[in-house]
This record gives sequence, structure tokens and C-alpha cells, in this order.
Amino acid sequence: MLDFATIALGFVLATVGITAIVLAAAYWRAAGWALLSFGLLTALYGIRLLIGVEALAPLFGLSPRAISFTTAFLLYALPVPGLLYAEQIRGRGWRSSLRRLWQIGLVLAAVFVAYDAGAGRPWASLPAYRSYIIVVMVVLLPHVMLWRHRDPVESLARTIGTTTLAVAVIHDNLVGFRLLPWRISFEVFGIGVFILSLGIVTARRFFADQRELAVVEGEMAMARAIQSAILPHAPPAVRDLVIDVRYVPARSVAGDIYDFLPLDDHRLALLVADVTGHSVPAALIASMVKVAFSSQLPHADAPGRVLAEMNRVLCGHFEGRFVTAACVFLDADRPVVRYSLAGHPPPLLLKGSTGEIIELREGGLVLGLFPDATYPTGEITFDRGDRVLLYTDGVTEARDGSGAWFGDHELRTFIASHRDRSPGEFLDALMAHLRRWSGRSSGPFEDDLTIVAVERRSADPAPMR
Repeated sequence: MLDFATIALGFVLATVGITAIVLAAAYWRAAGWALLSFGLLTALYGIRLLIGVEALAPLFGLSPRAISFTTAFLLYALPVPGLLYAEQIRGRGWRSSLRRLWQIGLVLAAVFVAYDAGAGRPWASLPAYRSYIIVVMVVLLPHVMLWRHRDPVESLARTIGTTTLAVAVIHDNLVGFRLLPWRISFEVFGIGVFILSLGIVTARRFFADQRELAVVEGEMAMARAIQSAILPHAPPAVRDLVIDVRYVPARSVAGDIYDFLPLDDHRLALLVADVTGHSVPAALIASMVKVAFSSQLPHADAPGRVLAEMNRVLCGHFEGRFVTAACVFLDADRPVVRYSLAGHPPPLLLKGSTGEIIELREGGLVLGLFPDATYPTGEITFDRGDRVLLYTDGVTEARDGSGAWFGDHELRTFIASHRDRSPGEFLDALMAHLRRWSGRSSGPFEDDLTIVAVERRSADPAPMR
């Protein structure tokens, strides 16, 4: 009957432990080290029980001597995941004592295994192991008893399980040192109650974390929908201008932003900006940038003033972050493009007649840091057939498998070799080329990526019939 009970308990613990390890791997964000260490502790102890049952020895194909060595080695290893789990639940403990204990246990386990193997006898290190375990229980028990979690069920389960284990371990070690007159072992009972209590704690935390993760994912989905709503759904229709955009956020929400301010059917201001960082904080600042740009309609034809006013509005509102931006103004009735930069990668102007590529470098410092920064406006000829390309650094800083950047030279080479394509075809080809370069056949890149191409038509479109 005792063997049957041990087999049943060992099988259950091994199954629960392996399941916990698989769940930890599948749900690492919610589970992490806590579930993994619980799984390792439970699985190792369950396997140790099963290997130690004499009736199951033929199934493992091990000699009695090999079984003794294996059960000893498993026992030496057990405190490490147990104490690692305690650290995940309780924290490092007083003066990092819980962390120090499992680190010491890891070293001692290796020493005990090496000593048993060198001595040629299993359990040769058992007296030293018992002393270490008594120290562990003396340090661990106060941490559990004196710490109250906000969840009363978790506190009660943890207290009962740890106290039962401590009593069983101390009792069995006193018996092992022959300090008690009887030879009864409470190990299986103590470990069983302890692991059951840990299972209750782990399950409650795992499902609580899953609920919290679901809430966070729901909020991220809402943030993504809001950011998608504030981005232009399509480029505005401006006479004699062909405009196309490609926008690929690195995460659910992005720090890149682009926007248009059409003044009428032939004049347009355009902004491409990049907030440092990723995810929600960067997206919130990007929304502020959008609002700041939208208020610049009265002087949209002066990109330098647009950036200066935006900088004045944004300064002091986000600590430790900044924004790079490129602003251009286009008038279909005038063959020029006005522009200004705020620490942003220079837009590139492709001359349709010659194939020359010109960097537009006029501008000033990044937005959001220096309230008195100035932003001069540059102006350059924008003839029919010319194309201007605005982009964020996610384009040139895309990396291949070896870590090499795509870079300015590669971008210029690509622009020159695809100059005859329409803006939309050009952007599609560039995105495909970037994916091949980076080895990302689908999904996001390492950084947010935004590209806007604007071309002045080489001739008036044919009239509709």
C-alpha cells in the first residue's frame, strides 16, 4: 500500500511539474520564473519518488546502485528550484537571504554530486546536505510566517505548506542525526502538503496574471485603434502632386507619426516625426505631436515656424524623451519645396530630369528639449517629375542577420535604380527590399518605420472622357 501511495503521488507530482514547465514556456510573460521553478521542483520530486520505488526499478533499467545515486542527486538539487520559487513569490528576502540561499544551494548541489561520485558511494554528502537544509528552513520559515500577502487564501496556503514542510524536514533530519528515538519519516507527507500549497498559490497568481494581461492587451488594442484613427486614412488630393505613404509600427502602437495640412486644392504642409522609444509612452507623445502640428494651419507655408511653434508647445511636457521631425510645404503652382528639420534624417529630393539625389539638410535641434531653439526654412527647386522622400530612421537603421545597417548609401542606390516607378510602386518595392535585407518576411521591423513619397507630376493628367 505504501508503494502504491508513493507511486500515485510521484506520478501526480511529475505530471503537474511537467505541465507547469510547459505552461511556463507557453505563457512566459504571465508566468515567468515563478511557474517554471514550481514546475521544476514538483517534477524533480515526483521523478525522485518514482525512481525510488523498488517495484518500478525494472522500468528505468537502472541498477540498485545507480538508483541510489540518482535519488541522491535529485535530492541535492531540489532546494534550488524551491528557493528560487520562494524568491519569485516573496522577493529576495531580508538582506537578499533567499537569493543567497538558492545560489549557495546550486554550488552545494554540484559539490555534493561530485563528492558522492568521487567517494563511490551514494548519500556520502547526506550529513552536510541535512545541515544545509536545516539552515534553509530556519531562514525560510520567518519569511513566510511574517509576510502577509493581500490575498488571505494565498497567505494561509503558503503558511500551512511551509510550516508543514519545515516541521517534516527538521524532524527527519533530527532522526537522521539520531537525536530522536524513533525512525519514522514525514518527508513524503511534508513535501506533499508543501507542493499542494505552492500549487494553490501558483494557480491563483497565474490566473490573476492572465486576467491582468488580458486587460493590458485590451487596453493596447484600444490604444492601437485610437492611434490608427488619428493617422490620415489616405493622403489628401492635391493638384499635380502624387502622394503615397508606408507606415509599419514596430509594436502595437508606435512613436512614428505623419500628418498632412492641406490649405486648399494646390497647397499642402506635410510632417513626418519620430518620438524616441516605442510602445504606449512614445505613442502618447506622438499624439501630442499630431495635435501640435494640426494647430499650425495659419503659418503652414513656413515649415521653420511650424517646427518652432511645435517645439514651444511640446517643451516641458515629456521628460527624458524628444522628437525628431521633418516638415515640408508644397505648392503645385510654384516649382519649389520649402522645408525644415528638427534633428531628423534629411529628406531626399530625386531630380527627375537628371537622376541626381539631393539631401535637404536645413533645420535645427530636436523638438521638446530647448524652448528657444530656432528652425530655419530651406527652399529648393521642385520641378515636374521631381520626387521628395521623407522617412524615419527605421528605414536606414533596418539591420540584416549580421547586424549591418541598411544605411544611407543603400537607400540612395535603391532610389536611383527605381526612379522610373510611380511613388506607390516605388514604396512597395522598397518595403519588399527592406524585408529581404532584414530577413523579416512579414510582421514589424525592429523600429517603427514611416516613408512618405511626394512627386510632382511630369505632365498634366489626361482629361476624362
